[in-house]
Amino acid sequence: MSSTSHSGETVAVQSRQAIAHSQSARFMQTEGGNSGDADYEDEQDVIPIFTTDNDETEAEGSPVNTDSNEVETGSGLVQLTLPQPSAELIQLLYIRLSDIVANVADYPPAQLYIRFFKDEMHELIGWNVYNFPREMERQGVSEELWKLQAVNGPSYDLCETYPQLLYFPASVPLSDLQESAKFRSKHSREDELLIQESMKCGPPDGNLTIFDARSFSAATGNKIMGKGTEDITNYPNTRLTYLDIPNIHAVRESFESLKTLCLSSTSDKWFSALENTQWLNYISLILKGATMIARCLKLQQGNVLIHCSDGWDRTSQLTSLSQLLMDPYFRTVEGFKVLIEKEWLSFGHKFQQRLGHPLLPHERSPIFLQFLDCVHQIMWQYPNAFEFNDSLLLRVAEHINTAWFGTFLCNCDRERHNLSLYATTLSLWAHIDTDLHSMLNSDFTETKKTIFPIINIRRLRLWEEYFLTFDPTHMAQQGHAEEHGVTQTASDGPKATPQAALTQSWATDTVVWMSNDKTLDCCFCQQRFSAFRRKHHCRACGRIFCNDCTKRRMALSHLGYFQPVRVCDECYSKLHGAQNTKDTDDGFILVSQSSQ
Repeated sequence: MSSTSHSGETVAVQSRQAIAHSQSARFMQTEGGNSGDADYEDEQDVIPIFTTDNDETEAEGSPVNTDSNEVETGSGLVQLTLPQPSAELIQLLYIRLSDIVANVADYPPAQLYIRFFKDEMHELIGWNVYNFPREMERQGVSEELWKLQAVNGPSYDLCETYPQLLYFPASVPLSDLQESAKFRSKHSREDELLIQESMKCGPPDGNLTIFDARSFSAATGNKIMGKGTEDITNYPNTRLTYLDIPNIHAVRESFESLKTLCLSSTSDKWFSALENTQWLNYISLILKGATMIARCLKLQQGNVLIHCSDGWDRTSQLTSLSQLLMDPYFRTVEGFKVLIEKEWLSFGHKFQQRLGHPLLPHERSPIFLQFLDCVHQIMWQYPNAFEFNDSLLLRVAEHINTAWFGTFLCNCDRERHNLSLYATTLSLWAHIDTDLHSMLNSDFTETKKTIFPIINIRRLRLWEEYFLTFDPTHMAQQGHAEEHGVTQTASDGPKATPQAALTQSWATDTVVWMSNDKTLDCCFCQQRFSAFRRKHHCRACGRIFCNDCTKRRMALSHLGYFQPVRVCDECYSKLHGAQNTKDTDDGFILVSQSSQ
């Protein structure tokens, strides 16, 4: 299946002015005196500037010298004078942090990684996953009917958001293709001829269905503004179907509502509030459109043309999901990588803008996250049809915004080439491959059939593994077996005791910390955090608590904390009781804190 995109005019974004940076920061001492000797662990003495997790430095390897307020720089040791917080200082810090955030978006940490790899390891960095001609050959594209040519390279002057290599009907002159490209937001005679010749390359006597991802009213509104919509009278044997999928602004508002709901500590009318966010309704509409496209191609043997307003958002969702339903190759690990590279990266989904460039907040929208959610819904209904499990989706979703890898940087292939990202950054797929064994589906059974998910909203679920990962109730449910002994050790064996579960939790040397940004309330007292009620991670369980709920301190040698560190009251009670037990040949025998 070839995904053709009729789309609106490319939006030119003016690059921002370069921001000058000071190479050193000078802090003036306030009337309150030098606060460098203050004990920042004692919150009663200091009003915090902002909440932070790094209020303690007991962990080994910390670069900060806690016994001195001297900091080593390139020119030697310098003395820092830490002032009492003031409105002026907070404003200064805010400006500097905003500047840092803006620059991280343009100069991501991914570009620092490649220096650690030797030239002979270049093939390991993951950029060789997708090859356009090889993928078209796998799909059985006829070389007699379709022509492969670098019509868009090397300057991307045909279409700056498309790749250099393109397939187009061999019967279409290059001049007609170039003229058609000038009318991306409208239509022309050359465009009509291009569509007719493309239909001849498809199934014999196959009709064409144009799937417009917009609603009829939205398409009409765009037409009034000079953007495109098809006049069916100019396209023989063609029908036009509107899919009513909301635009990026509606998706952004839905996501913000969902995020607010997931961060809320209240449970009153939660499912009603979830419905009001419209998130699952939008997921249903996308799946409906992809299913209609798959049915048209597989069951009706027709031709399809897919587009939205611009061709890089809803179009990518529909083309990728419909191919996922029809082609079992894309339900393998390798195929899923190729699918994302082909339909999202090479054809110009604007990742940088959609993921939230600080200077373009109105362009931000979680379109790619919607796609991952849709894949999750299909996997939920067809658990054996995918070679990978939900962990792969979660890993991809986790690194959408980290900028640790070059995969989701920039807005199109042209920008990535201009910045040499393929030579200066690692691909996300290299990282995925190093831990692939944990992302494989042990129940995978390959099927050659097209799968058609149920798109009714009643059969959809909130992707709680992503949206509620750090929610206290979700964490409690996930850890119920280990912490409360509700999991069977065998099908007919006894339940694990709380003490044994605690022993198992001590066997690990890693604690997954809750997200600082996503947690608004204390996990114990449910009080809202503020400048006076600070956030603190419990070093034992990784959850976030307020000052009052994390007053206890104890050493956690199994986690590398040999000096007392902050723990929550619950962990202190369990671990303090465990430390009072005697040693056995098998380790600890934990004394129960209460009768079970």
